[in-house]
Amino acid sequence: MTVERTKNRCRLFVAVAVAVSILTGGRLEAATVSADTIKEAVRTYIEKHMPWPKGNIRVFFTSRVSDIQLPGRKIGLEVREKRNEDFAGNSFFTVNLYEDDALLRQETVRVKIEVFRDVALSVRALERGREIGREDVRFESRWFTDVPANAVTDFSDFVGKQLTTSVRPNCQITKNMLKSYPLVRRGKMVRVVLESGRMTIMTVGLPEEDGSRNDVVRVKNLSSNKVIYARVVEDNTVRVDF
Repeated sequence: MTVERTKNRCRLFVAVAVAVSILTGGRLEAATVSADTIKEAVRTYIEKHMPWPKGNIRVFFTSRVSDIQLPGRKIGLEVREKRNEDFAGNSFFTVNLYEDDALLRQETVRVKIEVFRDVALSVRALERGREIGREDVRFESRWFTDVPANAVTDFSDFVGKQLTTSVRPNCQITKNMLKSYPLVRRGKMVRVVLESGRMTIMTVGLPEEDGSRNDVVRVKNLSSNKVIYARVVEDNTVRVDF
């Protein structure tokens, strides 16, 4: 397989095993590109350009793909996707057949792409505002033709988050159902950790705003009465890096 990149597009050329027939009477040689070769070219293109991990899709051809006979000896295949291709569900790809730089034929190949994704499901009924624990959710792998937007695929997506709505048992939980909860609150005393190289100094301060994990908030240093900016690292703890 060789890939030829041009200024405006990327061509995928597949070396094709073709049946070449020498015809009598001075006629041109004819090459047959098999349906299996065309399908493999489309499948290879999808796997190369899709955003999903390798091995996490299956491709079904929803229109008939037939052998194609063309004049010539060495045929190249170029597979192209439609604009804004998301590599899931029903779609189509254009297969251009070339000899050297001459376009001999163009075929449209229709497919259905299924994607294997993990989704988070609630183990029990969960109330709004609840901090999600590992015992509250389970992950299940499913085939999708319409990949869920904002799907939670790893427990790390729940860390530092709480539900914005109540959910029933066995309900899928997506990222838009979560929000960061404040680890520090305005006017509630926090520990301030100041780090510079190997030196660490600890003091106390009063946040002037709420903050979630990794937020940078204004904190009044009670030792100096100065307002500093610090990053929220855990419950009631902020850190200043020098």
